[in-house]
Amino acid sequence: MEENTEPLIKNKKRKDYDENCEACKVQKFKESNNGIPFKLLLYVWIVTLSAALPISSLFPFLYFMVRDFHIAKREEDISSYAGYVGASFMCGRAFTSLLWGFISDKYGRKPVIIFGTITVVVFNALFGLSVNYWMAISTRFLLGSLCGMLGPLRAYSSEICRREYQALGMSVVSFIIILVLVSTYLISTSWGIGLVIGPAVGGFLAQPAEKYPHIFSKESLFGRFPYFLPCLVISAFALVAFFFSYRLPETLHIHREENVKWLEENTHEPIHSEKIELPELESSASQRSLLKNWPLISSIIVYCIFQLHDMAYSEIFSLWAVSPKNLGGLNFTTTIVGEVLAITGFGLVVFQLFVYTWVESLLGPVMVARIGAVISIPLLSSYPFIARLSGPLLFLALNSASMLKNVLYISIMTGLLVLQNRAVSQEQRGAANGISMTAMSENIMVKQQLEALLHENTILKRAVSIQHERQKAVEEMGQELHQLKQLVSQYQEQVRTLEFKNLEIDVKEMANPRRTSYSSNQLPISDPIPQFQFQTHQSAATLLNSLKIFLKKPHAFPFLLSIFLLLTWVSLRFQHRYSNPAFQRSSYAGDAKNGGFFKDSNSNLVKFPSFSSLVMRDKRGWLINPVSLALDSGIQGGALYCASIHVGEIRPGSLRGNHRHHTCNETFVIWGAKTVFRLENKSLASGFSEITIGPEEVAVAASPSGTAHALMNIDTKKITFFLGCQDSVINYNASTTDSNVWKDL
Repeated sequence: MEENTEPLIKNKKRKDYDENCEACKVQKFKESNNGIPFKLLLYVWIVTLSAALPISSLFPFLYFMVRDFHIAKREEDISSYAGYVGASFMCGRAFTSLLWGFISDKYGRKPVIIFGTITVVVFNALFGLSVNYWMAISTRFLLGSLCGMLGPLRAYSSEICRREYQALGMSVVSFIIILVLVSTYLISTSWGIGLVIGPAVGGFLAQPAEKYPHIFSKESLFGRFPYFLPCLVISAFALVAFFFSYRLPETLHIHREENVKWLEENTHEPIHSEKIELPELESSASQRSLLKNWPLISSIIVYCIFQLHDMAYSEIFSLWAVSPKNLGGLNFTTTIVGEVLAITGFGLVVFQLFVYTWVESLLGPVMVARIGAVISIPLLSSYPFIARLSGPLLFLALNSASMLKNVLYISIMTGLLVLQNRAVSQEQRGAANGISMTAMSENIMVKQQLEALLHENTILKRAVSIQHERQKAVEEMGQELHQLKQLVSQYQEQVRTLEFKNLEIDVKEMANPRRTSYSSNQLPISDPIPQFQFQTHQSAATLLNSLKIFLKKPHAFPFLLSIFLLLTWVSLRFQHRYSNPAFQRSSYAGDAKNGGFFKDSNSNLVKFPSFSSLVMRDKRGWLINPVSLALDSGIQGGALYCASIHVGEIRPGSLRGNHRHHTCNETFVIWGAKTVFRLENKSLASGFSEITIGPEEVAVAASPSGTAHALMNIDTKKITFFLGCQDSVINYNASTTDSNVWKDL
């Protein structure tokens, strides 16, 4: 019996904290400080801005840059070539974002961030020094390929904040990315100085020798390379960001191997259980395919959908605002639109810093996304009615709608980023954000190229249409002149041969030409036309023409976007439909019948492997009904219904549940980490039964009334989760912590 009382883990100081590990220092800081890490968030803000500026800074001068390369044979082809240059950055980032995510998971976030800032310094400057088209497209491709820090920055911002402030950390990153991307579509008319960052730099500083000849001469460096100055300014800012990135602490732990070795040396084999196999350095969680993680993939899909939606809105808003009133627009000037966007930008900053965190903690990221999608539908549908207003009321309504639209969008995007980072463990967070960045880059790449092709085709079609209309007009004019000539000749002939009276009659007949008419009883019946068929064709033609006219007007776009948002909301609403409890129970029952589980009668426990574990598959154990799961697995002695529920977690190396309930039976589900489960069993010599639950396993167990049980997390980094159902409301005065059952704990 002396063997039985030997401690499971010796009383030695566990090496959870390593003084040489920056991630441990960050973790200790988060545990000891309840506030927001403003200093680190400021560093992240600066570094993120340096990575986002090169994305859009080239668009104001890209057309002129490609024109000066003389690569296009026709002026209509310039847009197409410019589209390839703009898409090359996103193409490179789409190819390597996942790779940079894996690198950040293995070697840390900080090296990837530092290397990314250096890449911006070098290749963005080289792009400004491009002497031909192929150098420009190559430097942009290399810039996108080697600057893979946006994904790790998302992971980093969620790791430096406590869980309650993760939404604020993600909003800092998402706001900078959205801010710069949105400004891409507004620079062409110098709108929104408050929102325009990257494109403003490119627009104001490109071709300085022509804009500012008293400062820059044509023989200087900036005269020979007219597009180098905006690139140089952004590279200089990235150099400053490099020093800030160097001061960022690493958030990925680097001492796991020592912890595993220490735990192996200080852990004894438990009684009546298989040998404990401690996890290797490479976690099994990292070996699971991220593509099978449905919460992650679904959030990425919705993220891409809303991103495309906002791109379309940003472009359509500019067209709608400057369109004349008779076409459904506002007939605004660029100054008024700039004021609207400046007010919107200020509102976004206030909302992100002071409101969004509270909303996310109150409703949760999923509910925030759903509510935002639903509200966006009537909001976008109201834009045609806003166009009917005038005066101060119009300005007030437009500012309110614009601010609300952008607040909803940035709430949805930030919530989805939070979901993406919470759907995976820290070891997979870099790769998960890499997948997200890859999908986003592919969307933007395809969108930019399609825009260029559409612009080119629009120009060609317009030119062909104008030429065709002119040719048709000339032909019709020729025909009319020929008919007029024949008519004049006939009149002259009649004047020569007929008398004045007859001529007068002829003139009257020509002025009032006779038309064949029929009375109602003389209507030919050989080819009757049913009246209802004629009305049907006429109604269909009228409806089709009305639809065409409606689609040509600017306010048709909000209507179409509303339908698009409605479909997105439906996908959000039903994305977790596969988690039907009936389906889950049948799946587990099927596994039980096929022997795809391990049952320990002494511990009154059944554990399932990972391939049949819906809990491990979606990390949402509360969707499982422990009572039904236990009954389907053949476990007796537990609760038959849920009168009260107990949900909790156990940190690595911690103990929980070393107590007994005297007034209720309990059935619970355990998952998440390597966990030792003990159940009092007086039929055994040791007085209890013990079994180990693997990190990739889910166990369901039952503890009858008056029976003690205990849970211990022996994992090095993962958290154990449990969900318990009691068949009566717990009376904690009738529950005791009985250490006499297992003195070693």
